[in-house]
Amino acid sequence: MPRINETKLKSYVNKLYRGELARWKKKNDWRYSISSFYSDENRRRRKPPTKSQENSVKRKYKNKCAICSKPYDSYDFQYHHINGDRSKTTTTNLVLLCYRCHNQVGILAKAKLKDYINTHKQPSPLPDFKPPKFKF
Repeated sequence: MPRINETKLKSYVNKLYRGELARWKKKNDWRYSISSFYSDENRRRRKPPTKSQENSVKRKYKNKCAICSKPYDSYDFQYHHINGDRSKTTTTNLVLLCYRCHNQVGILAKAKLKDYINTHKQPSPLPDFKPPKFKF
């Protein structure tokens, strides 16, 4: 099993995190939940890379995973959008990753974003004040 290059993994996690954070901040809704951010709505607008883009990315990464250098296998490899925006499919925004590394990048970036959202939540509004009832 190929060894994971931790610095490359952290680099891709940070790039994905920054892209996801920018999109989350653009929404500017503090009640926005992490689960709705990864909903099917975002996945529907995904544009798959063309064959020429796929070939270009494979040549760029020499038919190996960019993180662990595992040799290319069409069943085990995926094209990762570096900044997380699935609608922007350009060769500069794509990287060749094996399934395992692609999964780790997604999980770590999602956890990092969730931590950010939880630590930067606005305080909830104060509950309604109800004056005490007095009996005369």
